[in-house]
Amino acid sequence: MPNKHFFPCILFVLILTIPWDLDGQVGGKHIYKFIDLPTSPRITALGGNLLTRMDFDLDLAWNNPALINPKMNSRASINYNFHLAQIKSGYIGYADSLKLTKSTVVFGMSFIRYGDFIAADEMGNINGTFKANEYAFQMGTSKQLLPNLSVGSNLKIITSRLEAYHSLGLSVDLGLYYDKPDKNSAWGFVIRNAGIQLSTYNENKREKLPFDIQLGYSKSLKHLPLRFSAVFHHLHRWNLLFDLPDSDVDNTIIGFETSEPSRINTIVDNIFRHFIFNGEFLLGANENLAIRFGYNHQRKKEMTVNTYRSFAGFSGGFSFKVKAFQLAYGFGAYHLAGSNNHIGIATTLDDLFKRKKVEF
Repeated sequence: MPNKHFFPCILFVLILTIPWDLDGQVGGKHIYKFIDLPTSPRITALGGNLLTRMDFDLDLAWNNPALINPKMNSRASINYNFHLAQIKSGYIGYADSLKLTKSTVVFGMSFIRYGDFIAADEMGNINGTFKANEYAFQMGTSKQLLPNLSVGSNLKIITSRLEAYHSLGLSVDLGLYYDKPDKNSAWGFVIRNAGIQLSTYNENKREKLPFDIQLGYSKSLKHLPLRFSAVFHHLHRWNLLFDLPDSDVDNTIIGFETSEPSRINTIVDNIFRHFIFNGEFLLGANENLAIRFGYNHQRKKEMTVNTYRSFAGFSGGFSFKVKAFQLAYGFGAYHLAGSNNHIGIATTLDDLFKRKKVEF
């Protein structure tokens, strides 16, 4: 017979899976897209997402707030991402266990700086320069419902300034994490970026946030220090294929006709665009060394140049511990034009300053 908590948990998941926005789009249809960027080298190395690893890494709370746990207490991290075209982004986070609420809370700030731009009028006369920056401030916490089941939420306040245009937004993430220690596996479920644009760039138009529903699964191998994961994203939207119905470009490459893809190939391609696959080799008694890799099929298909081979969609990285500090590096191959490089450092302040840890 199923556990008495089984059906309430299923009902909870079904309620969360109700699509809040069936008209969701991908590719240039949303504002504040920077909040979907990886917050840490670990996430970059794993293809852009991870929902199912509950450990000391507070940066994972940005992707799934249900992963917030007491191991993150007094943990602090600083991450910096060198993007293409001299675009830079980063994330700063801190976690603290509060006696008053008997819970661990993660505070974070994500930012992106697009650089300096030339300001010119419609006639081409240069009037100076301007900047474009965006910030998101996060507060998240979780609740242990059952020994193997936790839920969590993030509240994010988003600000954006593009030249003289300003915008303010509010978003919420709702997450679930279910662990099966006897099977060395875990499940994660997240509703991300459900929110609203409070103040708009254009007073006459309110734009959509990059809403997403995601499901994740992880499995640790019994005789190998490897943990592999899969993330199924855009559950609320079936078609992720990019179509150009008004395009005049014929189906040729360098003068040779290419055959139209079969229906089955198109369906398989679309299915795999919903998936990110990744893995971590966790080495050492305390997993002080980690080697990571990932593959993002949607990125691969959207960023590949058909006439050239590239590593678009692939990613990798590593992390290691030096005394009280965890150092990490990750790279993600986006295009022939280049890759992004992500570095980060994290530490537990209680260990660093030999402070007494908070216990509930």
